[in-house]
Amino acid sequence: EASFKIDVPRRLLVRLEPHTGRLVIADVAGAEVMGQRGETRVSKIAGHVALGHSGGRLEIENVASLKLTGRNSNAQVRGVAGSVTLDATGADMQLQGIGGPLEIEQRNSDLVIDAEKMLKPPFRYTGTGGELRVTNLRTEGRIDARNVDLDFTLAAAAPITIYSTGEDIRVVAPPGGYTLDAVATDGQITSEDSAITATPSDGPEARVTAKIRGGGPALTLRATRARIDVRKPAGNQPKDVSKQ
Repeated sequence: EASFKIDVPRRLLVRLEPHTGRLVIADVAGAEVMGQRGETRVSKIAGHVALGHSGGRLEIENVASLKLTGRNSNAQVRGVAGSVTLDATGADMQLQGIGGPLEIEQRNSDLVIDAEKMLKPPFRYTGTGGELRVTNLRTEGRIDARNVDLDFTLAAAAPITIYSTGEDIRVVAPPGGYTLDAVATDGQITSEDSAITATPSDGPEARVTAKIRGGGPALTLRATRARIDVRKPAGNQPKDVSKQ
């Protein structure tokens, strides 16, 4: 087994044909990796990164923008100043420090996203199977999910639409005012907030339309064969006395 280290000027773009084995790329102007299998680390890239990865550990940190195709990747993505486009299959990924916009298509993948740094909308997600956990979301978003376990914590009110078929929608509400528009077909709507009550209808639907804390941007939730659970803002969550 051989290994190579190549030093190049930082102003250069790096393009790599399909490769198997450990790969490290750092301190260049941009990178395009046509296909990479195995442990991979990409960091300190001044420009765009386009990467196809399959199998093994993947770390991406401090890049300008990113287009990533991941197959069975165990990935951590941190510090992307601009846009991210992600296509994931059978992957386990954690994303944080994303400037946005963020666009995701996934199949049978588990994603954890800290959206605290995402200031440029929109956030768009289309997925089938797996899990999606999003914290600190504060920008416009559209989520279309089928059989995806969904959990969202909103840091601020923003126009957000979530469609889910086959799995529950759990949302921690934003601390400010917002307008709730929720419909659960063949399901139910629950909430810790006494201002949110489900309205019976003639069909198999539970429905809520209400201005919460004076109203604001629309939080639109649609669930089919699933439940909608809207929780109090994070600062108002009841304490877990079992941990005291």
